[in-house]
Parts: sequence; structure tokens; C-alpha cells
Amino acid sequence: MSSYEAKQKLVERYNESHAPSRLATVRPRNDTSDDDEDFTMSRHEQPKGYVDFDRVDQTSMETHLPSNNVGYRLLQKMGWKEGSGLGRLGEGRTDPVRINLKQDSLGVGKAEQDQEYIETSASKRKAMDSEKQLEETMEERQVRKDKATKHHEIQQELKHVKRAFYCELCDKQYNKVSEYDQHLQSYDHHHKKRFKDMKEQAKRSTLGQSEKEKKRERERRREEKEMKRMLQTHNLPPPPPPPAAAAVDKDIPPPPPPVNHDMIPPPPPPPVAHDTIPPPPPLLSTTTNKVSFGFGVKKKPSGIRFGLPKKG
Repeated sequence: MSSYEAKQKLVERYNESHAPSRLATVRPRNDTSDDDEDFTMSRHEQPKGYVDFDRVDQTSMETHLPSNNVGYRLLQKMGWKEGSGLGRLGEGRTDPVRINLKQDSLGVGKAEQDQEYIETSASKRKAMDSEKQLEETMEERQVRKDKATKHHEIQQELKHVKRAFYCELCDKQYNKVSEYDQHLQSYDHHHKKRFKDMKEQAKRSTLGQSEKEKKRERERRREEKEMKRMLQTHNLPPPPPPPAAAAVDKDIPPPPPPVNHDMIPPPPPPPVAHDTIPPPPPLLSTTTNKVSFGFGVKKKPSGIRFGLPKKG
């Protein structure tokens, strides 16, 4: 007998010895009498209706594991009996560990920790400062006063240091250099600065106009005094006063034309006595001798030369 035939006989014997046990475990597909049969469904099969969950056995915390469960059997092998507690002597818990459904994002045990803090903080009212001061000792009182004095000194020093970060134009106080620099570069600061410069410029222009008006008023008064003195010298009536500023816009007739002093005959000379001193010569009229300061004087036009003068 060759080795090949010997191997074939061994395979046949193995199949004969294991075939009955394997066939005994196989269950027919059409056998629905066994409730423990595993439900199978094709991957490509489409559902034909809604699932009735009332008829489906779902695992929950109120129902115990069945006796055919793997974990149930392992506990029985380790010596556990149904209805007794866990542990060597059965003094442990009889109910399974309940699993609560977490619907928040807190960690495990965070809710219990917060609840413990709330209970400890709300169990006793927080004492006020006045109540603490009544119960403190002399040493604690001195420490509290020293701390308050030190805090006040620190605040005063900080106030003195932060004075450099104060914008007087905008009336704003800043605590950091970056905040102060950002404010100086902002539109709000530059807008207020331009507005202030505009107000100062308008004020200076108003002061300049008022000074010019005052100067003109002084010149006008001086001219009036000079005119009165000249009229008193020639015994002429004074001119009418100028119209008021409020009456300029009204329909006021124009003033009479100025009197020409050249057309008025001079007054007759008084009789000269032989014993009296002859009168002084009459003053020259302001109209005969005009003084010119260069304004309004017509100059003689001169010819324009476009070449160099000829050499002799």
C-alpha cells in the first residue's frame, strides 16, 4: 500500500467520525419551531413595512439575562446562584449596575462634583465684611489696614504712571501703550484735532477783522476832528453826521454834495485901525495844496525799449 492510499483512508475515517456530529448541529431553514434560531436577512432585501417593536424583545435594565446567555452561564460556572449577590459569600449587589443615558457634554462625575459644590456653598450664608471685622483679632485688623494702605499707594502710583496715556483733546484715559498709540492713529482723534484747529483759525481771523475795524474807526475819528478844526477856522457850518448802520438799508435820500471851498468867497477883512496889528495871512486851503503819498497819482507813461542803446 502506497502512502497516497494510506492518506486517503485516513481522510475518509476522519470524515466518517465527524460527519454525524456536524449534521446534528445544522438546523433546517424551514424549521420555525425553535425560538432560539438566529434571524438572517439578505443584504439586498428591501423592507416591506414598519417593524413592530412591541413584539420584539429588547434588552433593558428591568429584565434579567436569560439562562442561555453566555455571561449568565459563566457566572454559574464561577459559583454564582440565581437570586444571590455577588462576591464570595454572596453579600454583594443583586441588581446590575444601572447605565444612565448621558445627553450632555459633561465628563463622567462632573455633574456629581457640581452638585457637591452647590450643596456645600449653599449650606451656610457667606459672611459679610462687617461681620468678619467684628470677629477678627487685633493682629488680623492690623494686617487688613496695612493691606488697604498698600493697595491705596499702588493705585495712586498707577494713576500717576497712567497720566502719560491721557488724551486731553478727547478726554479719554488709557491703561496700555498700545491702546494709546491706536487712539492717536484713529479717525476720531484726528477729526477732533482738525476741528479744534479750524476753530482756532476762525477765532484768529475774527480777531484780525476786529483789529482792522478798530483801526478804521480811529482813522475816521481823527479825520472828523481835523475837519471840525478846519471848519471852525473858516467859520463854516459842520457837516451832517453819517447815517447809522441800521438805517443804511432803508430808502434814505443821498446826502447833499460836498461844499467846494474854492467857490466860497472869503469873508471881508475887518477894518484896519492904525493902532492895531495887521491880521496874519489866511491859511492855505487844503484843496489848493494837495499832499500825495503815492496812491492814485497818474504817472507819465514811458516808452519801452527792446534793444540796446547805440554806441557813439
